[in-house]
Amino acid sequence: IPAMSTVCPVGIDFGNVCTVMSAFQMNEKEPLKSTTLIVKDRNGSNCPSSEVFFDNGKRLTGEAAHIISDRNPSCCVRFIKSSIKRPYSQVNDDIRTAIESMREGDNGEVEYVVNVGGKEEHFLPSHLAGTYISDRIEDIKNDRKAERMNLVISIPAYYTEEQVTELQAGLKITGINDYLFITEPEAIAVEYGYYKNLNKEFDTQPLTVLFVGVGFAAAQVFAVTYTQDHFNILHYASSSEVSSGLVDSAFFQHIWEQYEEAKDEDSAPHEGNHDLYFRVLEKIQALKKQFCSEDMATAELGVNGGGDDEVWVDVDLDQVEAELAKKGVVEAFGAMVEACLEKLGDTKVDRIEVCDQGAFFWPFQRAASEAAAKHGLECELNTHRTTSECVARGNALYAFYTAYFSDARFAPVLSRLCDDVTPLCNFSSTADSNCVKQSEVKFSADMEARINAAVQLEANVSSQSQSAREKEDAQNEFQKRISETLKKMDDAANWKEYALNRVMLETMIGEAKKWFDETSRRADVEATVFRARLAELEKQIEAEMARFHAEREIQLE
Repeated sequence: IPAMSTVCPVGIDFGNVCTVMSAFQMNEKEPLKSTTLIVKDRNGSNCPSSEVFFDNGKRLTGEAAHIISDRNPSCCVRFIKSSIKRPYSQVNDDIRTAIESMREGDNGEVEYVVNVGGKEEHFLPSHLAGTYISDRIEDIKNDRKAERMNLVISIPAYYTEEQVTELQAGLKITGINDYLFITEPEAIAVEYGYYKNLNKEFDTQPLTVLFVGVGFAAAQVFAVTYTQDHFNILHYASSSEVSSGLVDSAFFQHIWEQYEEAKDEDSAPHEGNHDLYFRVLEKIQALKKQFCSEDMATAELGVNGGGDDEVWVDVDLDQVEAELAKKGVVEAFGAMVEACLEKLGDTKVDRIEVCDQGAFFWPFQRAASEAAAKHGLECELNTHRTTSECVARGNALYAFYTAYFSDARFAPVLSRLCDDVTPLCNFSSTADSNCVKQSEVKFSADMEARINAAVQLEANVSSQSQSAREKEDAQNEFQKRISETLKKMDDAANWKEYALNRVMLETMIGEAKKWFDETSRRADVEATVFRARLAELEKQIEAEMARFHAEREIQLE
């Protein structure tokens, strides 16, 4: 068994809206104090956005993409996970309009079309999922200083076998071949019960927990019973008829009705306006968090329609709920909870865990509470958990268990609860074969052909992205040198000769800045051109200052 320091157990929950990474931190002196921790991305976010953005040939992911995505919404890719093998006809019109890059492929499924370096490229959602996850793996390696990892990735339990295979293909496209897949409900079950089982809480008193959640693409309701060293998912149900994406649409409908009444003549109409939808979608995500509390009933929202001022609208939760009622969304969620409780029969539910950001939305909380009350349940809803974090931690716990299953040193912190997890696949080179068997990689000939084509596209895009980064670095170096020279000219106390030679240097710097501005507008210019011009500028400044110094020495004599 490799030393703990050489294999880092990690988990990734790749979500539709945000992603969370977790690693298992071992305390060898006091094993029971070992714990999972959240890993931040390269921009310092512990819950980075799950989006990809193409910026003049440079590809960004996570928080780096989110920060600048409003610069050019047509180059932004979102909601990747739910788009894998998804018929385009199933995507609601509001999301299609907000995410301009989301298109219908030749096979009728969602694809993303983005301008990359002046050329329109077509990406499979699975390809971009692989791209995104690849960057997060690099973040974990850099943060944990880990060369080897045991990586567990969670996927929705409602994924079809075809969707699972498609995601595997996406990972292969970007060179990810070392991982395990488990389902999100199993990851949540492990995270919830892992330490409780180690502390023997289930030895004499079994526990049944009802987990409810409303994700971007679907709602999930499942019950888990915990006994000594075991968990069992008694019932699982999901429905795309209930989702936070449909909540977004209800907000859009309510907001647009008021916007059209309140906007001035300079404000653009909302219909078909990709940029406007994109900006409002951002604000809707924030609004949903505000409406997590029963006390929050109204809010103001500013819509920038291109006029002189923002158009302010009053968002009323009752009106949004009325829009949802027309489609029966909240009622359907309550029915899902009721159906689950009925299937449990005489099994008593001890706790209800709301573990999805979408389900924090107050109408869904109320529907779950009412369903529980009908069945005589007195337990309150716990709304302090976030699915992405729970799943990521559960993945990391299972990664630890499968990596160190046979290592007696870590026996005190190996929870046998994990034996009830059934991985969908295991391609990990660091998982203990005594714990979980290896899977075979099987792709059809057609899939292999699509993978090979996407690998070529990935190579081209990666090359362009690297070139774009190098060009940006060279441009920054050029601008930095100009700024440094200007500061020296202004700092007469420390750089007297630069200040005295100001006229000649200003002429030289002015010519360099003019060249830089003109050249930066050209897409065909590479980093080497900027570096060559910078080297030339360095020599010009050095030669000019040497000439000035020599003249001044003669004058002083």
